[in-house]
Amino acid sequence: MSRCSLCLVLAFPALACLNADVTATAGDTADQRPRLRDLGISIGILPTGPTNSLTDVDGIQVGHRTIVEGDSVRTGVTVVKPHAGNIFLQKVPAAIHVANGFGKFVGSTQIDELGVLETPVVLTNTLSTFAAADALVRWVLNQPGCENVRSVNPVVGECNDGFLNDIRGQHVSGDDVIAALQNARGGPVEEGCVGAGTGVRCMGWKGGIGSSSRRLPAKLGGYTVGVLVQTNFGGALTIAGVPVGRELGRYYLKDEVRQHEHGSCIVIVATDAPLDSRRLKRLAKRAPLGLAAAGSPISHGSGDYVLAFSTAASVRSAYQTDSPTESTALLRDDQLSPLFQAVRDATEEAVINSLLQAVTTEGHAGRKVEAIDPVQITDVCRRYGIFTADDNADGPSQLAGPLCSTVQNFGQPALTAALKKKVDRLEQQLDDLMTRHKVPGVSCAVVADHQLVWSRGYGVRCAGSDQLVEPDTIMEACSMSKPFFAYLLLKLVEEGEFDLNKPLVEYLEADYLKDEPRHRQITARMTLTHSSGLPNWRAGGWRSGSPLSLAFDPGTDFRYSGEGFLMLQRTVEKHLKTDLDTLSLERLIKPLALSNTRYVWDDRFTLRSSCGHDRTGIVKTQRKYYADANAAYSLYTSAADYAKFLVEIMKEDRGRSHSLSAQMRAEMLAVGSHREDQNADWGLGWGLRSVDGRRQVYHSGSNGTGFRCYSEFFPETGDGLVIMSNAVGGKELWQALIDQWHKPPVTDR
Repeated sequence: MSRCSLCLVLAFPALACLNADVTATAGDTADQRPRLRDLGISIGILPTGPTNSLTDVDGIQVGHRTIVEGDSVRTGVTVVKPHAGNIFLQKVPAAIHVANGFGKFVGSTQIDELGVLETPVVLTNTLSTFAAADALVRWVLNQPGCENVRSVNPVVGECNDGFLNDIRGQHVSGDDVIAALQNARGGPVEEGCVGAGTGVRCMGWKGGIGSSSRRLPAKLGGYTVGVLVQTNFGGALTIAGVPVGRELGRYYLKDEVRQHEHGSCIVIVATDAPLDSRRLKRLAKRAPLGLAAAGSPISHGSGDYVLAFSTAASVRSAYQTDSPTESTALLRDDQLSPLFQAVRDATEEAVINSLLQAVTTEGHAGRKVEAIDPVQITDVCRRYGIFTADDNADGPSQLAGPLCSTVQNFGQPALTAALKKKVDRLEQQLDDLMTRHKVPGVSCAVVADHQLVWSRGYGVRCAGSDQLVEPDTIMEACSMSKPFFAYLLLKLVEEGEFDLNKPLVEYLEADYLKDEPRHRQITARMTLTHSSGLPNWRAGGWRSGSPLSLAFDPGTDFRYSGEGFLMLQRTVEKHLKTDLDTLSLERLIKPLALSNTRYVWDDRFTLRSSCGHDRTGIVKTQRKYYADANAAYSLYTSAADYAKFLVEIMKEDRGRSHSLSAQMRAEMLAVGSHREDQNADWGLGWGLRSVDGRRQVYHSGSNGTGFRCYSEFFPETGDGLVIMSNAVGGKELWQALIDQWHKPPVTDR
């Protein structure tokens, strides 16, 4: 393209806030920015996948290469791999839809003719398109099994990022494309100013890479649709039907009848539904509906392309085969409408995520494009009544008291009759318990049959405010931080990066305590089972520097110890040359898509976090508190997020890279010590006891900042419960709730 941008939509079937005034540098990421659902806004009627991104379609991998050099280079490469194998040897069905053809889409004619995709998809800037295609061809020819290949159809889409990037310099090299291909992986997709989204702009603000997904109910096939976009177009920003761009005074044609057009959006839609190229073409045609819903007019200067493909293994086409025919089962045309809805909704949400995750960027010729302010979005949407209802709510119909949030059922079927009775009974107690124990706010989440099925908030986040506690309200996990760290540590052990039975001082290469030689025996196993002999906390707290002593020889008794976990944390950080916050984000929080969880305060939490309260219900601490990660108590999370962690522990599929093996999980839940004051055994991070003949795994939490919480699960049945509260009286509250929760529901007569 010359002066205009491009919108490329690739569709594959199967497949709160901080100030936005931040200048992008080579190291900037979107970690401090919210996604749309972090603001409490949802698009459409279908549930999302686990990470709400393209990679929720099993097998999809996304990689980025971000290029930021000096004050003029703001560009990059984004790649999408349909599956982890050799795509040339196992081609996937694909289709192209062109909504407006002002662009260069390399490889589109062969896809249109043959209906298959035989390379990864590469996205970059307009003038680097052909260099990227050349690199992609070389990469394919070097793959095992392609030694005799003489024709390759590389697929490359482009957006014109010339406003912020020195596009004439053609700064994308073949090595950059190869690096993006090598970086491709599953899990949450990095969004905003990364890869091909580094230099783009959208509807008056900084654009970038965005992603979203939708999952169909089991009765409709249970298929997943994932979308990835590169947004670089003009229009009037609209969110869930709200004219945000108009309200904020930034929109196409605001100042003159024929305002300069700039356009483009790359939307990659993927699904695991078994579809051929003809049906994929039908899916691809629905993606522009999502662009329009977000505010795009698909203008004259836009290159709006949609590439759709299916990742279903049953519909792949082998490069060479002895059979002259192909035969496979395909989803009927009259079953496609739910997938159409999924494509439309996920495309719209992906566009909004691209804006929210982008940061303010300065670039070529001193130009600057600001990121949108999430607070302004919520203010506008609140005026239009977006936060008043939840059409997907499922559960008890009566509110427990005057301040009760809506229900989230996370796309699961309605509660069973027995479980609904237990939830009803819990809610009937809550109003009285919150009043009696002076607890302003409570959030609960229920796990059943290895799935998060229900969550709800009650009361307010801070006394005297009208901000309701929601399922995603962020509170302090207190000592429930310990088993979260234990799981992370055991994964390091399983990967050979740490030894449970090696004395910690051998990693530290120095004594941790003075005048206490017995501490040289302490191992990770001892700290996780609270048998190190260290106290809970030294006099004056761990920052005081007061001396520490052991109550007994390590490994011979039980003594609950936060100091032990802190010693283990410091040992791990020194050995791996990283910090707990970074390690937990990379190894556990991001892979599990726990968007409301972190070991240190994150400014993204501002709009969803709670204050702590004393025993009289008066505010004790404000939201922003922990700047230093502490494995023993500093985890911020929501009841729903922590329940997802319980699901991760209990789920039967142990094949994910971040999951413990069944053997290591069994070792985690094996008896390692005994806690006399609770008449319970202790495993590696968790309390263990029997309730009604069932093995219960549990942990509670209590911070001096005014938070109390509790979690439990039953590994054999896949059931669990999380209760979080924002006041000192919350301990008595959750104890009363648990006592009733374990009683069998009354049978109707």
